[in-house]
Amino acid sequence: MKAVWFVALTACGFSGSGAATMGGDAGVGGDGSAAGSDSADAPNNPQPDGNPGTPSCTVAADLGVTLCPVTTPSGDLHISTTTTIDTMAGTSVPAGLACAPMMAGSTQVCAIAASTITVDLGVTLSAHGTLPLVLLATTAIDVEGTIDVASHVGGAIGSAADRPGCANGTDPSGKGGGQGGSFGGLGGDGGNDENGAGKGTAGATLAIASLRGGCQGQKGAGSNGAGGHGGGAVLLAAPTITIGSAARIDASGASGTATNPGKGGCGAGSGGLIALLATTITRAPSGQLVANGGAAGGGGSSANGLAGTDPSGPLSGGIGGVGGAGGGGDGGIGYPATAGHAGHDGDNGSGGGGGGGGAGAIRVDSPSTIGGAGVSPPPS
Repeated sequence: MKAVWFVALTACGFSGSGAATMGGDAGVGGDGSAAGSDSADAPNNPQPDGNPGTPSCTVAADLGVTLCPVTTPSGDLHISTTTTIDTMAGTSVPAGLACAPMMAGSTQVCAIAASTITVDLGVTLSAHGTLPLVLLATTAIDVEGTIDVASHVGGAIGSAADRPGCANGTDPSGKGGGQGGSFGGLGGDGGNDENGAGKGTAGATLAIASLRGGCQGQKGAGSNGAGGHGGGAVLLAAPTITIGSAARIDASGASGTATNPGKGGCGAGSGGLIALLATTITRAPSGQLVANGGAAGGGGSSANGLAGTDPSGPLSGGIGGVGGAGGGGDGGIGYPATAGHAGHDGDNGSGGGGGGGGAGAIRVDSPSTIGGAGVSPPPS
């Protein structure tokens, strides 16, 4: 990663005792950088005042985000090594790439600011932690590699996933399968047990009015497993954003885990949120933006029900976990599945499968259009 100076940022419009500020210009990684030019105005990016040279505020009004640099961000951030960021702590592994936790309007975020931000081909920038990740560039963001804020079964939980406010629906009983998480789209219901009852039912979708991740699926009745976590949240803001031919921005939900014999399968997490704010967005036809739901775990029989698998691309809602041999219901597939979204019923004393995760959301504030193959769910 090239050296970059992170500018002090304040949260314009924050109503309270005072805006959170990152104290001073914090140099990260080495030798400093040359001064950058003033940022070009992206949509909904008003100048805070009429003084020449005053940096623009970046505003995603429908998500409650306002970021105002105290000075114009300068220097180029070139991410050439696979890196994981903890958005709550603001630290990274390997060390050297910091984000600044702060209030940004009505939403707390962890922000990285530079003149240009580039994610190299073959490199993954991933984020976990309780705060959403914001990448803010005054000139351009170029994603040639992967930005991963997804949750993964048995692995990391995406940034700002599983926040309060999700509608969890009705939890399963008996040996019913747990329901999938609902966010931008409905999760799938769980499967009934061998008595034809007990399934968990998915909650309502959310009106997405903040930069936050998706919602967790629920575990099956009596299960020692866990529902899949919702996908995380990321905002990219720059005058120009490029999504390269091998690029992938992933905010998908995690699949439901395995369950013990005779118990309900675990529901999967919904997709999270990808937000893009730019004057111009260029996406190569094969570049991907994905916020799909995970696949659910299978119900247990005399044997364990198996975990589902995470989404593998824009057309994938993962693969539902196989129910235990002899009657366990298979887990439902996550969005974008149009069939098999609900968990399958169990029989012969077995548990129902979990429900697949619902769609996340992709928000685009730009005159450019980026829909079509490779983008799931369709942007709004």
